[in-house]
Amino acid sequence: MLKQFTDDTANGAVVADGFKGQAIAIGPQLRVNLTKSSAIVFKYQQEFAVRNRAKGEKLWVEISCPL
Repeated sequence: MLKQFTDDTANGAVVADGFKGQAIAIGPQLRVNLTKSSAIVFKYQQEFAVRNRAKGEKLWVEISCPL
């Protein structure tokens, strides 16, 4: 979920009515454990209830491992 609380500004002036954006996304994710401490996560998100921003879909790939 994304909800913008502050108004958009340009050169210090508020743009239009503040143009506050919001969006909600939902979708599945798949986690593949490679070892006990590392994994790859695939996430797909479809946005809905979008206001004042571009609507779209997201595909994320997350890799986690200890340093």
